[in-house]
Amino acid sequence: MEEEGKSISEEALTQLINHCKAELNNGYTKSEVDSAFEDKVDKVENKGLSTNDYTTEEKEKLENIEENANVNLIESISVNGETQDITDKNVNISMIKPIVVGDTLKFV
Repeated sequence: MEEEGKSISEEALTQLINHCKAELNNGYTKSEVDSAFEDKVDKVENKGLSTNDYTTEEKEKLENIEENANVNLIESISVNGETQDITDKNVNISMIKPIVVGDTLKFV
């Protein structure tokens, strides 16, 4: 092959073609490209990557929540007016059960 006074051997040309083919084969497959595009995020007009969408009200609400706060926290348990100890998240209240034995009312 000759071009403006330069030549390349057939062997060098074959090596160059094989190299180009190998580089093309090292690219992405159609399924890889399709998969990559599944996770892409579309650009939203007038928004940047670091746009802060929280309102002042939402930010203040979050700032005022105590660390490790839990709205379902049980603070006190009473049985018949008597405060019970809270030792963990589980509550087990044992009640005295009245039973009749003969003519007598007993509590167990």
